[in-house]
Amino acid sequence: MPHNLPRLLGIGLLLGLILFAPGHNRTEAASVAFDPERALAHIAALAGKIGIRQVGTPNEGRAAVYLATQFVALGLDTRIQPLPVYHLYSQNVIAVKPGQDAEAGTIYIGAHYDSVQWGPGANDNASGTAVLLEAARLLANETFSPTLTFIAFGGEEMGLGGSSYFAGYLPPLEQYVARGMINLDCVGWGTVQAIGFVNESADRLVQKAVDNAAALNIPVTLKKVVNSDHASFSQVKIPAILLYSYAPDEQVCGPYYHQSTDTPETVDVAQMERVAQILLATVRDLADDLPERTLKYLWLPMQRGGQ
Repeated sequence: MPHNLPRLLGIGLLLGLILFAPGHNRTEAASVAFDPERALAHIAALAGKIGIRQVGTPNEGRAAVYLATQFVALGLDTRIQPLPVYHLYSQNVIAVKPGQDAEAGTIYIGAHYDSVQWGPGANDNASGTAVLLEAARLLANETFSPTLTFIAFGGEEMGLGGSSYFAGYLPPLEQYVARGMINLDCVGWGTVQAIGFVNESADRLVQKAVDNAAALNIPVTLKKVVNSDHASFSQVKIPAILLYSYAPDEQVCGPYYHQSTDTPETVDVAQMERVAQILLATVRDLADDLPERTLKYLWLPMQRGGQ
């Protein structure tokens, strides 16, 4: 892929300034609770100040730099991953919290930050991106055996471009030992908490999310959903689910879906907090539970070497 595209070089230079400027370690200890004001501020920045974030546009690039800045401020190892989306270029923003055990696999948590060309995308999907950033803040100072990888995907609105690229280029062993992937999309509207999945490969992860929601007294509904970024991980056989919300008698992403009226003031932050609670509980649960596929990693290389 070409590396001399002016827009991508500009993003890289900006990120370099962020990463190597002095004083960009953790700026404060993470609080113990979801912060509605922080979440709304992220939505205001993405869907308000930056606005429409169509794939391949300067605004999508500005959003990527904003997100990278937020991750770096949490002390996370952060990089921007350029990628092609059809005839355009986009980028994922990837932030990593290394685990305590190199053999414990990775938990992936993701949300797309791009929008359609005619809407500022507050619910779809600045809301999911804001929950992603809050989850990163709340988990950054905790200790986990597996690695936590937070990904803000570009290009979702054009064929799941960012997540397809990321998941498709994961090395086979990293795909194999992955603990699972939790995706956040359209989490700022409605009263129904939903868990989406592609196929039965996610059954164990679905059950964990259902159990944690029940422990939080949050009813959930289950649906097969194939049109969001978790599907890219299911495609490479990583257990993956989608957390989203909707209102009865409304389409999944609410009445402003893919419209110019999908603006920050329409987002319900209380709904976002409920989704965040399910997410955080499920990540912590998943991190404590060593799956069979990760255990196999300990002997798989030796078995292959002996053949």
